[in-house]
Amino acid sequence: MIASYISSTLSYAVVFSCIYIIAKIIYLKCNNKRFVIKSELPYIIFGAYIVALLSQTIIHIWNVFFINGKLSIEISTYNSRSLNLIPFKTILDYLNGSNDFYGNANIVVRIVNLAGNICLFIPFGILFPIVFKKFSKFCHIMLFGLALSVFIECMQFFVERSTDIDDVILNCIGVFCGYICYKYLNKLHCLTSYTDNIL
Repeated sequence: MIASYISSTLSYAVVFSCIYIIAKIIYLKCNNKRFVIKSELPYIIFGAYIVALLSQTIIHIWNVFFINGKLSIEISTYNSRSLNLIPFKTILDYLNGSNDFYGNANIVVRIVNLAGNICLFIPFGILFPIVFKKFSKFCHIMLFGLALSVFIECMQFFVERSTDIDDVILNCIGVFCGYICYKYLNKLHCLTSYTDNIL
């Protein structure tokens, strides 16, 4: 499951990175400036992460294949729309080993849905204050993380996926965990010396 997730997001991240690098090189060339990969790396990583995140949450599944020598693109929908606005209902269902959508959820489904929703947003808590140093306070990071999570959940309703307030709660826990990691790395000066030189 983890390998499948990584492989499915990798293509989106690579495409974004290539487009960003090409566009930035052209922009800098037009302004007689030099492209420095070290300076652009935080932006590339953060942008690739956001694109990869959206690819697994709200972007439809694109299947590209050839039929009789002609390129064909098929867009698959999820067809699993559901809505839960009761806080902790889904979380408690999973902890009890059941869920309305999946029936009696096995341990793998529970881990993926609980831990997965947390882990998805841990990079946000680490990367956001690095890229946007003016918004590196805890309240800023949590607010932007909350806004992104709510945006994703709202969009999921329109692409026929499940919209769940508990996903927002778990996502915010992930942002908080990421921020703690960011502060810890900053305390060890693992990030400060790097970001002070490039940002």
